[in-house]
Amino acid sequence: MHESVLRGPPHIAIRMLVAPVLVASTAVVFGTGVAVLALDRTQGMLVGLHKASFVVWAGAFGLHLLTRAPMLLRALRRPATVRVLAATLSVVAGVCLAVLTLPAADHLQDSVTFDAGFDGH
Repeated sequence: MHESVLRGPPHIAIRMLVAPVLVASTAVVFGTGVAVLALDRTQGMLVGLHKASFVVWAGAFGLHLLTRAPMLLRALRRPATVRVLAATLSVVAGVCLAVLTLPAADHLQDSVTFDAGFDGH
């Protein structure tokens, strides 16, 4: 039997509080981020929602990471599993997505710094 099955499910607080907040805030961060880029927004309610959802996501992710870190360290000592490969692939996909959207984000940042007079010209 696999070690995670023997350990049982995560603590109820993680399952009932942290996990739903992490999933929902991830969806909101991605959704608002795409909308901010698509609509070329640098201020307003959408940008505020994007920033707030990131703060919520960072807190939920931090709690999730702290509770899963011991298991991750044990898993890294063993040969690669499908789970580890899937997690690695998701991180690589995220980095690729970030790199692909960087020009659009840079354009928005340039707009903000120019409007605020920080462009150096």
